[in-house]
Amino acid sequence: MATDMDMEAIMQNHNNTGMQISRLYINHKHSIRNLSLYFTANIIQVVIGLLLNPLLSSHLSAENFAVIGYYDSFSLFILPFLSFSLSSYYAKNYFTWDEPKREEALNTLVLFQGIVGLFTTALLLGGLKIYFNLQHITFDFYPFALLAFGKVYLQCIFSFYFMHLRLQKRAKAFFNINVLYNLLNVVFVLLLVVAMRGEAIGRMEGLFIVNLIFGVYAFRKQVKKASLNFAIAKDALRFCWPLMLSALLTYFFSGFDTLLLERVDDVHSLGLYSVAVKIASYFLLFSTSIDSTFEPDFYRHVANNNRKGLMKVILTTNVLKIAPVLIFLATAELVMGILTNYRYLDATSFARIMVFASITRSISFTLSMTIVACGYSKLSLVEKLTGSILVIIMYIALINNYGFAGAAWGQVLAYAIMSVISIGFLAWLYMNKKIFQPGNKTS
Repeated sequence: MATDMDMEAIMQNHNNTGMQISRLYINHKHSIRNLSLYFTANIIQVVIGLLLNPLLSSHLSAENFAVIGYYDSFSLFILPFLSFSLSSYYAKNYFTWDEPKREEALNTLVLFQGIVGLFTTALLLGGLKIYFNLQHITFDFYPFALLAFGKVYLQCIFSFYFMHLRLQKRAKAFFNINVLYNLLNVVFVLLLVVAMRGEAIGRMEGLFIVNLIFGVYAFRKQVKKASLNFAIAKDALRFCWPLMLSALLTYFFSGFDTLLLERVDDVHSLGLYSVAVKIASYFLLFSTSIDSTFEPDFYRHVANNNRKGLMKVILTTNVLKIAPVLIFLATAELVMGILTNYRYLDATSFARIMVFASITRSISFTLSMTIVACGYSKLSLVEKLTGSILVIIMYIALINNYGFAGAAWGQVLAYAIMSVISIGFLAWLYMNKKIFQPGNKTS
């Protein structure tokens, strides 16, 4: 039996523990609040997307989904030519710059991206038109191509602003803008797809208009003067050109499959495949939400050569992403029925496979980002080039032999291949004392 002295000691220990927890919360209150806002904002985006999906499924045919999915597949191809991967340069150097340098760099990078990106958008549209004519593509070029490419151009500017807000730890602003963006997206779905029955055109017009509104807003918030610091622009391009090419090669991991499947000439099956891609994208969006929440901490730990902190971030983010996938696998038919209003249950078999890609893609992204954050952007290009050659061969073989199911498995295996290659490069860097050595800091 505990004596009064024992009880007093226990109570004192309990009080001390409570005080320690209280002090820990107070010390990290701001960080905890920011993380919760970042995460909640992104989860709201996922929830809104899930709620919209039955509505879209009720008003869009399989052919509509095929058209939308086909044009969406070009996003990863054109993105590097419009963003120039400049946000990676900004994020890498943010914590080493003083505030005036940050403002000048932000102004220069976003202005450069906005001006040059406009010209490259026009060139890419011209190139796509030539491809359509040569290959006799069955889908209409106008207005779908203009809406799809214009949306990506505007998203690049908007995404840069989101990165800037996260680096500044302005979680409340991030939350408000993110939620408003998604609510406005709902409004245009209800107006253009449901009320006006605009089908694929209505859906793509709505996305373009929303991104136009927020793209202009983000540009005005980031660009304060119409002048470029050419030294910063030159240094950024020197760092980013390997990342641009590396990002371009990402298209062959996710997007190239749809290009090949269009040649199969089965629009209905391509529509089902696109529905599955859309469902799987919510898992990817959740995964990206986790990554975005912890991204500033990731770069900070790499810059400070904090291996323990970096490993903690990597393990935490990847563990959090597995649970939704396991839940979906156990309830796939029910979930697909609800999300597609029971119109596209035939897409379930594709979706079951594709959800695994959110895990392999997340692991691959984390490993590749580690290589880039350590300052080896050119090595990242070699890594991606090696992987893309193997993936192109894999996709062609899988689609020729197994059709749409082969393409679905290809999405999973593509990033598994990249993960193995990335691990090999990181191991080589570490063994040759290039990274994570005592006393070293990434510049």
